[in-house]
Amino acid sequence: LAFELQEELRAICPGAFLMLSNDLGRDIGGFTRLLEHVDIARYDVFAFMHSKKSPHIAAETGEYWRRSLLSAIAGSPETARECLRLFRANPRVGMVGAKEWRSHDMGKNIDQYERLLDILGVRGANREVDYLSGFMFLMRAEIVARLFETLRKLEFEDGTDKDIEFHKDGQIAHGVERAVPALVRQMGYEVRWR
Repeated sequence: LAFELQEELRAICPGAFLMLSNDLGRDIGGFTRLLEHVDIARYDVFAFMHSKKSPHIAAETGEYWRRSLLSAIAGSPETARECLRLFRANPRVGMVGAKEWRSHDMGKNIDQYERLLDILGVRGANREVDYLSGFMFLMRAEIVARLFETLRKLEFEDGTDKDIEFHKDGQIAHGVERAVPALVRQMGYEVRWR
């Protein structure tokens, strides 16, 4: 199956590759491990996208969540072009995401959030909780590089064979999700909600 998927990906995008990853840090841990194989400096903007499949989320809910997150940044070729034009036209824009999933809910993530903000050097008003629930967005490479330098040093929790309660809240990945826009603001950029 992996070989067939690899061939299918290469037909669409000749430079694509398939990387299998353990469930360490959920989607964010997977993105971190993937970025180890990417020359971030070669790119201007990154798109973070994933399936939104979780053991504690109904399949229909995850599908709706994924579609609505993606529709804001890549729902059509024109939407994707508009977002890229926005990055080119406004050098202050650091991140673009779906306003439908903008959140201020901390849940059980305050300790992870505060610890990550300290590590990232986020200070003052930039520490306010205002994030994109779902971790699918477009982001400038400079911010991705700064984020990656921190994430690669973290030890993400292993979700393999854990019960549903484990996956709901309080992991490092949930803190990262909430901390990313704070880092964007700390680096002098703004988040654009669409």
